[in-house]
Amino acid sequence: MISPSMNADLSCLYLGLASAWLAVEILRRGGYPRSRAELSTKLATLWFVLLTNVAFFIALGFSVSVQSNIPFALMALLGIIPSLGLVPWMVLKFRDPLTALVLSALVLLAAKLSACVVARLVYGPDYMEHGYVAADWRTAKLMISLTWSSITTISLGFMALGYRQVEPR
Repeated sequence: MISPSMNADLSCLYLGLASAWLAVEILRRGGYPRSRAELSTKLATLWFVLLTNVAFFIALGFSVSVQSNIPFALMALLGIIPSLGLVPWMVLKFRDPLTALVLSALVLLAAKLSACVVARLVYGPDYMEHGYVAADWRTAKLMISLTWSSITTISLGFMALGYRQVEPR
């Protein structure tokens, strides 16, 4: 049997994937938004649902004593950030759920790899041996901070871009 207390990373990955799919479904429900008012309503619904979801997820995690090298509540909140801005923009841009999810995943991968490259440049060739790209906040602060700050910036930027691209009406 797998202990839930040691699987915080995997559970937050599943939360992120489920949140991305939920974002797709909320945006597609009743047709794609044609005005800023419709988009605002759908995004408000999405934010409410995802934040409620993550609150329950965190409560459940604490109830089974989930342990992580990065604070569990922070990991859970960061796991839904792409679903708040990046995924909705991709869905509105391409109108195809699978394309939107795959391209969103590629953007996230690029952000992570870019942070790893920066860690390599800053710490030198033995950066992996020293744990500078591990999933441990104690040793990989630069990589983790760069990854999540860039993902947050990208997501918020795409959310603003999506809002501007929809007609005001």
